[in-house]
Formats: sequence, C-alpha cells, structure tokens
Amino acid sequence: MSNLTTFQCGLLFVIAWFGPAKGLKIKDKLSDYYAKGINHGQLYPNFDTLVDRRLVEKGSMDRRTNSYKRTARAKQELENQREWELVVSREGGRMITDILAQVRIQEVII
Repeated sequence: MSNLTTFQCGLLFVIAWFGPAKGLKIKDKLSDYYAKGINHGQLYPNFDTLVDRRLVEKGSMDRRTNSYKRTARAKQELENQREWELVVSREGGRMITDILAQVRIQEVII
C-alpha cells in the first residue's frame, strides 16, 4: 500500500467495503469524500493501476459496464495496513521518541 496514491488507497478501501461493484458506484461512494468530485479521467486510470498491481480484479457486468473487486493480495495488504496503523496509534509517542533517540545515536557515531 505504500506505493499507492491516497486516491488509489481510497478506491481500494471503497472496493473492499462495498464488495464487487461497477465503477460508477465506486465513484459515487468515493465522491462523498472528495468535495470537488471525481472525473472519469482520474478514476479509470487509477482502476487500471490497481488491476496491474493485482490488488483489484476487473470483470464485466455487460458489454459496457465493468465491475471491480479486491483480490486476496489486496485483502492481505489492507490487513497489514490496519495492523501497522494500530501499532502506530498504540505505540505512537514511544515510537517517535525511540526513533529520535536512534537518530541521535547514529549522529554521534558518524
């Protein structure tokens, strides 16, 4: 997930939450978050990136409508992200202090 843009992460979260859905439904759900709206030129290239990275499977509902669903790889990535966020929120203050202390130690060594 670290290689994804914020917008791509949002797409992935919406797809995971609502399950397999057509692109316009996903766009509508994500548009609730983005005040300025989302255009097709922004939406579909980002779907393609998620498909290329094997995080989303693209299917066909009919000749004109595609559907998108998360893959097992995406499920694992989302679980890893959630676990990391829990650790950071739980350990946040101590973690930052430890990192700063480690940086100071490295500066003294160099």
